[in-house]
Amino acid sequence: MRQIIQILPLIILSVLSVFLASGKVRFGHGFGDILYHGLSYLGLFVYGAYFLWTRKNKLKERNFIFPILANLFCGYLILSMTIWRGHEYRWNGDILVPSMETRNERKHKRLEDDLVKSKRQIENKFKEDKEKLKITIEIIPEGEDWYSIAWEDTIGIKSKYGAFNKPLELWCHIQNLKLDTIGYYRGLSTPQTFTHFGTKDSIVRVEFSKVFNFSNEAFSDEKERVVFWEKNKIPIVFEPIEMNLNNQLSQKLIVELVEK
Repeated sequence: MRQIIQILPLIILSVLSVFLASGKVRFGHGFGDILYHGLSYLGLFVYGAYFLWTRKNKLKERNFIFPILANLFCGYLILSMTIWRGHEYRWNGDILVPSMETRNERKHKRLEDDLVKSKRQIENKFKEDKEKLKITIEIIPEGEDWYSIAWEDTIGIKSKYGAFNKPLELWCHIQNLKLDTIGYYRGLSTPQTFTHFGTKDSIVRVEFSKVFNFSNEAFSDEKERVVFWEKNKIPIVFEPIEMNLNNQLSQKLIVELVEK
């Protein structure tokens, strides 16, 4: 045990000096690292001379305090190059300075992670900004392979618009699974909240759009009407929903439409 304590500082200081000379070790203090370099080289020189002198004069059993102090000094240097590193190269888990290739790989990885994070933030923000609308849908069988679909929406309710004078209305586009159009409502002189379709399929695809109601009586001033039209002339198209004609007939279903 005494021999290990005596030789351990020499090994640590020798290895540390090699890494310092090759630029593999940093203490995170910029030009202040020169002090640590000097202490490390000086420590190697002093302890090396001490170790050789004690060996030559057969003083292995004497002056045991100095090797202990040397081990503490080595511990201080190790802590200073790792978890006690300065702010210019803070501790990041690497004992030795990574190679240029490794640093470039990490840099690219950080850039990729930042891009992915930014993309997710944009996507999440975009999702938050998407318009949502709760409506009630009911599909009623009218005959063999013939159906009517009716919907109730909340457009204009806050502004106390009636069903036929609200400035915006829902258009409805119905398709089968082959994406063939089997029914639609695209506005009339008198707004409607229903339409008909025919199909032999059991699943239909229903797509709603929020569109300017050209026949609305919400504006007494034509200028207000034009301004509102300019702001809402581009329809808001919602994600399509699938309706099962086997088990969703004659039921008022509440669904939330989400903007595409």
